[in-house]
Amino acid sequence: MKKNFTLIELLVVIAIIAILAGMIMPALGHARAAGTRTDCLNNKKQLITSMLMYSQSYSGIMVYKSTDKGGTVRPYSYFLAGKENAGVNAYLPEKSLLCTTVKTNATIDTVTNTNTVGMINAYDTTNWYTANKRKAMGRFIIGGDTENIGYVVEKIKNPNGLVIFADAFKKLGASDPEQARWTFDPNKDDANDLVGIVHLSETTVACADGSAAAVSAPKLADYDIHYTLDSTFETVSNDGK
Repeated sequence: MKKNFTLIELLVVIAIIAILAGMIMPALGHARAAGTRTDCLNNKKQLITSMLMYSQSYSGIMVYKSTDKGGTVRPYSYFLAGKENAGVNAYLPEKSLLCTTVKTNATIDTVTNTNTVGMINAYDTTNWYTANKRKAMGRFIIGGDTENIGYVVEKIKNPNGLVIFADAFKKLGASDPEQARWTFDPNKDDANDLVGIVHLSETTVACADGSAAAVSAPKLADYDIHYTLDSTFETVSNDGK
């Protein structure tokens, strides 16, 4: 004789399923976030490799920003993606220039409100690139004006200690979408252009020697990057504190 489930038995089964789902979902979420971090790390490796290849073709200079053929100031991403030549001879695909956490307004061809991986703003001598830093890292900045700036690879004294690319974001309100930035200032707390700790309490970075790594906020201080933004894009921290 076939026996039907009682209401109590059905509720017990549903409760067990709910408990199992509650145990599994966080693990799945963590695995998904770890996969996103790995993708972003791979993009950083591809990005710094492409930038070093670019520099070999342009007198050993990494482009930070420059004017295009029409006289418009463009970020490094515009040139690496071959946008100046309609994508011909691009050094890497556009998707590799974006942090994998960014889902809105993806663009790589302007120097304002640009959703792309951040490149270090080293030429601002009032903040990071001070006299002591020039002595330690080398006088690698080149450029005759604020519209055309590049970094000379061979003049960087400590390439494995100089972060060139990192996930950079702007501080926003709770209801605003994430907004990645094309540049970051490692020692300036102005709610703009901050390295974002967006991958499981880490960010992904690429250094001038061609290496890439996922690092925590406290570890960023070893690279002389002190101000960071948390994954909510709201709270600014100093040395991960």
